[in-house]
Amino acid sequence: MKRASIWRVPASALLIAASGIAARGSGAPLPAAAQLDLEPGIVAAEAARATPIILPTTSEVIAAVADAAKVVQYPAQPATISIDRQGCDGSFAATTTPVCVYGDPQGSHTLVVYGDSHGRMWLPAFDAIGKFAHWKVLQLTKGHCQVADYSTWLDSEKRVYGECVAFRSFALDRIRRLHPDVVVLASMWKDALMAVNGRPTTKGLAAAWAAGLASMITKIKQSAKKVIVLGDIAYPKQAGADCLSLHRDDIRPCNTPRVDAVFEADNSIDRTVATRQGALYVNTIPWFCTATVCPAVVGGLATHLDYYHVAPDYALWLADALATATELLPGGSA
Repeated sequence: MKRASIWRVPASALLIAASGIAARGSGAPLPAAAQLDLEPGIVAAEAARATPIILPTTSEVIAAVADAAKVVQYPAQPATISIDRQGCDGSFAATTTPVCVYGDPQGSHTLVVYGDSHGRMWLPAFDAIGKFAHWKVLQLTKGHCQVADYSTWLDSEKRVYGECVAFRSFALDRIRRLHPDVVVLASMWKDALMAVNGRPTTKGLAAAWAAGLASMITKIKQSAKKVIVLGDIAYPKQAGADCLSLHRDDIRPCNTPRVDAVFEADNSIDRTVATRQGALYVNTIPWFCTATVCPAVVGGLATHLDYYHVAPDYALWLADALATATELLPGGSA
C-alpha cells in the first residue's frame, strides 16, 4: 500500500541536520531519536551543530516553485554542502570505480545510483533517504558517461569516449554481483554527442539513446528487483550562482523560460522507454519549473550549481519529494 509521502509526521516532512538552511514546509519535527546526521563528506562539518530543518513535501515544493517566480532579491545562502569523496566518481580516463557507500551502510535494502554526473548530483538526497529509510546507497558514476549504451563522443577531449563503454560493462558486472533492490538511472541529455566513424554527431542520437537505454534497462532488470529512470532536469540559461551573484538586487534575469530550459522531446524518450521496459519514470521538472518559467531560486535556495547540475543544497531540499516519487518509503512498494 502506497503512502502519500515519506516520513509522515502530522504533516509529511523529513527532518535532517544540515548547515544553516532555514526551516521550510509545514511538517512537524520527527521525534529526537529519528533526527538524522549526514556523514562527513556529504554535509559540511558544521552541520552537526546546526538546527535540524524540515524539508518540504512534493506539494510544498511545487507551491514554492510557483512563489519563486515572484522573488526579486537573492537571499543569503547556507554553506554549500559537499558531495565529493575522493575516487568515488570516475574520471574520464577511468574504466572502473570503487563502489562507495552512502545512506545506511548496515541497511537491509540496497539502492544503486548509476549514471553520469547527473547521478552523482542527487547523492545528497539519496544519502538522506537512505539514512532515514535504512537503505544502503551505492554510487556507480562516471563523468559524462550516460547510461544509454551507444558510442559516446567526449567533446572536452575531442575523441571517442571508449572508457565509457568499458565503464558500462563494469557497472553492469557490479550490479549483477550486488543484486540490488533498486537501481536508479540518471543521465544528462544536454550537449550529448554520438561518435560515428570517429567523428561527433547528433544525427541519429535520439534513436541510439532510446535503443541503448532500453538495452541497459533490460540487462539491469536481470539483477535488480526494480529500475527507476530519473528524468532529466531543467537547465538554466545562465550558470547558477554566477548569475545570481551578479544580480543580487534583481535575480529575475537569472530565471529561464521553460521552453528554453526543458528538453521536452528528450524527456519524452526516457519516459517512453522506461514505461515500455517496465521501469518507473520520475519526472523532475515540476521541482524546477512552472508552466512558463524555471526560477533560479526556489525556497530560498539557488537551484543550480552551474549550467548543468542541481546545486547540492537544493538536491538535499528535494529529498522528501524524491523519496515519494521513487517510492522509497519505509514499508513501501520498492
